[in-house]
Amino acid sequence: MSDNPPIDRGRLFHNVLTGIRLCWAAAPLSFLAILAMVALDSAIPPVVLLLSRQLVNRVVSGTGLTTALLAVVIGLGLASGLERAMSAVRNHWQDIFSQRVQQAATVRFLRQAGTIDLGHLDQPEFQDHMERANNGWRSGDLTQTGIGLAGNLFSLAGMLGILLSIHPLLVVLGLLSVVPTFAMQRRANRRIFDFWYSWTPLERERDYLRWLLSRPHGAKEMRAFAWVELQRGVLDLAHGRHAEAETHYARAARAYSGWWLVDEHRAELLAAQGDLAGAAALYETVVAAVPRPELHQALGQLYALMERPGRARSQFVQARAGYLAPVRRGGVHSLHHLADFYAEAMIDGAKALEWARRDLALRETFSTQAALAWALLRDGQAAEAAAWMDRALASGVKDAHLCAQAAAVFEAAGDGAKAATMRDLARSINPRLGPFHVHR
Repeated sequence: MSDNPPIDRGRLFHNVLTGIRLCWAAAPLSFLAILAMVALDSAIPPVVLLLSRQLVNRVVSGTGLTTALLAVVIGLGLASGLERAMSAVRNHWQDIFSQRVQQAATVRFLRQAGTIDLGHLDQPEFQDHMERANNGWRSGDLTQTGIGLAGNLFSLAGMLGILLSIHPLLVVLGLLSVVPTFAMQRRANRRIFDFWYSWTPLERERDYLRWLLSRPHGAKEMRAFAWVELQRGVLDLAHGRHAEAETHYARAARAYSGWWLVDEHRAELLAAQGDLAGAAALYETVVAAVPRPELHQALGQLYALMERPGRARSQFVQARAGYLAPVRRGGVHSLHHLADFYAEAMIDGAKALEWARRDLALRETFSTQAALAWALLRDGQAAEAAAWMDRALASGVKDAHLCAQAAAVFEAAGDGAKAATMRDLARSINPRLGPFHVHR
């Protein structure tokens, strides 16, 4: 249960007054009509008791069937019929009246909510207040309960007056029979009110979890959160912070369980930690579920590092087919993948250069410039590769993998000093930089 305190009498009284004002504002004529019906309905039980007393007295007197006795019997029948009719009419009016009051309360709630700063919604306590205002404390319901209680007290007062006219002891007996019931009912109502007041935070959490776990847009929010955690992990991995990367990947897994992308990032982390077999096993499960070409390429490069060329080539063939299929349909999103594929997987300098130039023609960024430089190196054009790598580095990007490639390019171009500088920079960015790299 929540630590929220139970409601006090002042709050309950305030809610009743608010309910009366709300009922009056919503439908004043209907409110007055219901009050009148409650008063009339409350007067019937004392009248029935009075007529019952007259009936008993006349029967006991032994006067036989007289006009007065017949009038009492007819009066009892009319009172009973009137009570049933009033009850039916009153219930019908109360149903309609309750809907009007609820609509007025909803409009009032929305109007008031529209004036509140949205920043308050980040506070759980504020959300609890909003929930109680919207659902938990229906002032109209409390008001009708109060009206019904007032009617019952009116009936009780009338009946006690009649009992007093018969014998004072009957009043005491009547009170003794009513007071315990009244006290128990009051205690029960108070505990119900306290329960719903304290239950609001738990109900809010339950509704949030139900919304989160059973509706697609809630799940999409958690997937977005998991994606952000994966990107934070990628940043840590790129700087050699393996433990921090695993922490982010674990959070992503808890937020959006069963997502293949989480397993793929964890496989990359395993490879960076030197567990090539564990990484390959995890990649196998990912590729089986999501046969994307970039995943086939990553798995093939792992098998190549593990000196298993047969399996590596099998994965590379599937990756190549997956990359080329959308290109044949006019797609361009695989161009940068193909440039990397022919430069890192099925190494073919001429093809790598072809795809890198096509990608650069669409968008010239440090990434496409570096890809072109690497493809030129694979094609044996070290001097031109160094020129394009200088253009990529001029962007100011600091990436360990790119710096390592730059070192290789400058070394091949005969600039040993610049190559050494790039190697030192790569090690300073990521002291744990290894041979396995996932092209994203």
